[in-house]
Amino acid sequence: MQDLSDLVVFQDWQLTQGQRIGWLSRGYQEPYFAAQETRVHRFHEVLNDYLAGNPPGRD
Repeated sequence: MQDLSDLVVFQDWQLTQGQRIGWLSRGYQEPYFAAQETRVHRFHEVLNDYLAGNPPGRD
C-alpha cells in the first residue's frame, strides 16, 4: 500500500494558500456558518467575552 501522507499534506498546504489569499482580500467580510456551527461560534463569542472580563448580562 502506498503512503499518501506526503501527498495529503501537500494538497492541504495548497488549499490553505488559496484560503489565506481570500481571507486577506477586501471583499471578504465574515465567514458563513452552517446551522451546526452557529452554536459553536456563539460559545466562542461568550468565552471570549468572559476571558475579556465582560460576561454576558453585565453592562
